[in-house]
Amino acid sequence: MTRRFPAADPAQRIAETILTRGTDTATVANAAGLPVSTLEDRLLTGDFTMAEIVQVGGVLSMEPSDLYGATR
Repeated sequence: MTRRFPAADPAQRIAETILTRGTDTATVANAAGLPVSTLEDRLLTGDFTMAEIVQVGGVLSMEPSDLYGATR
């Protein structure tokens, strides 16, 4: 069973990070090993799996806790 996280907040943080770092969804998706259409869909719906959060966060040098607003 795959746990899904339907929160829009991580998707918004990923989208903002992609923009502020001057990259694009295709580059991030390819580096994370995801189809571009999958990343674009996840950014729209916020329906990321934890594995996808880790993959995309790794490409963007962000930890899952950064994406969910957790404090350290």
